[in-house]
Amino acid sequence: MHELSDHFSRLTRDPRILGVVRQLLGSEVYIHQSRINEKFGFEGSVFDWHSDFETWHAEDGMPRM
Repeated sequence: MHELSDHFSRLTRDPRILGVVRQLLGSEVYIHQSRINEKFGFEGSVFDWHSDFETWHAEDGMPRM
């Protein structure tokens, strides 16, 4: 999303957020993969989450593991 949306691009670079994330992980950070699935709470059908490479490769174009 950070490459498609100016709003999310700014959000992922916000020093306040990055500072907390760096503190939690104890190192520098980068975005490995991001995805947003919009769904109203308690309405609509379920969303089956997939987090394996094949899905990322086929749907999002991730070039390699």
